[in-house]
Amino acid sequence: MSKRERTFQVEALTYSDTFDAFVDRHFRGRPIHRAEDTGAYDVIKLVKKFEMKLARSRQEYLPAPSGFSTQLEWASLCFQLEDDVFLTLMTKGNSALRSRTGEDEYKVTVTAGSPEKAASKLSELRQEFLERSDAQGPSFFIMTGGRRAQRAPLENTHLLDARRLALHYGEDFPAWAGEFLQSLNEPGISILRGETGTGKTSFIRHAMCSLAKTHRFYFVPVDNFNLLSSGSLTEFWKAEQRDYPSASKVLVLEDAETLLSERDHQKKSPVAALLNLTDGLMTQFIKLHLICTLNCKIDDVDQALLRPGRLRFFKNFERIPRQRAIHLAQEHHLSLSDQADFTLAEIFASSNFSKNTSGAFKEKGPVGFSK
Repeated sequence: MSKRERTFQVEALTYSDTFDAFVDRHFRGRPIHRAEDTGAYDVIKLVKKFEMKLARSRQEYLPAPSGFSTQLEWASLCFQLEDDVFLTLMTKGNSALRSRTGEDEYKVTVTAGSPEKAASKLSELRQEFLERSDAQGPSFFIMTGGRRAQRAPLENTHLLDARRLALHYGEDFPAWAGEFLQSLNEPGISILRGETGTGKTSFIRHAMCSLAKTHRFYFVPVDNFNLLSSGSLTEFWKAEQRDYPSASKVLVLEDAETLLSERDHQKKSPVAALLNLTDGLMTQFIKLHLICTLNCKIDDVDQALLRPGRLRFFKNFERIPRQRAIHLAQEHHLSLSDQADFTLAEIFASSNFSKNTSGAFKEKGPVGFSK
């Protein structure tokens, strides 16, 4: 260990010991009990409420995420909330990581004269100051960098029963969908292929709603595909696995042609990063199922991704024959143009439908989760 590393280690231990010693002296010779938690506590709100009870603190200047300025941030705090109740908070992670992500996690400890009092006070603090990203209801999480993902809620109307699945995707589809959903608790790759508007995103929303109680779905926008080969992604998955160890995790990549296309050996390919996520050493730490949607032909996909055992499911989303489209249009009181087959988007964008939403529908534009 270098001299510089030893200095940092001693410094960290000194700060921790200073705060613990202050609390321990208060309970000298008497029972002492602690309850602990880790999470993204709203420290600014907490300091504002308990500023008159702040007994010890440490702040440090960190570079702002933009890199163009510095800002003073709380690093360690100790409050004496009651005569025999103390609260200490210490940041987790080094200053370089905190400045890069602009986000903080704190180790929170409540010390009291009884285990019941410590646990009760910690529960109160969690309810008031812990920033929760797992609100009730179906949702998915948008990954844009850093150690947190933004929660995007979903409506329960995205959940389709067997009759509507058959109407939208064909008579055999409900049985296939059941097998597919059961597979999402195991690592692997699934590919949903079809032209724009055939309902790939709608079905993924259905899957998210169906598995909301047992799975966490993550979505990487096209312009953030570089995250997949970023070293910071390891820290993200470590935090997710630590906070939600029992949840099955599914990563969704829409319009993934550029990622899955045949490798050009003259350039660095992102395919290797995808393979590592689903059957590399990462699977010893986190079991991740990858769902990719494509508009291109399957022949254009790198053959390494299609290997048996690696590719779990492949589904081609077809255009809807006119007879089934008529049933679907009648159910929603829509009219159809005179053509042999349709995409779901074409049916729901019929003239009878769009006349009441003039100006909202664009003939060309983004579809999927990014719209």
